[in-house]
Amino acid sequence: MNWVQMMKDPSSNFYDVQTAFNAYWNGRTIEKGKGYKQFKRWEAYMEPRVYPSGDMKIPSQTYTQFKEWEDTHPASPTTKASGGVWTSM
Repeated sequence: MNWVQMMKDPSSNFYDVQTAFNAYWNGRTIEKGKGYKQFKRWEAYMEPRVYPSGDMKIPSQTYTQFKEWEDTHPASPTTKASGGVWTSM
């Protein structure tokens, strides 16, 4: 699988895509219209948004998974309250 296909697959690992891209471009001349600049834009956008493991799941899937986890790990009534008891200073 080349880096373009990996980049479009949300189940791919970000760091694997990055490695495949760098391996492909190693020793090649950067040419206009070959996808180098587009990848670098994608990389700059995605890098701060992926998990440290490189997982690239989209936020809507992550939220769904969080809600499922929350349902299976119920919190105590005090932690689900409004964040504690606040008093005026």
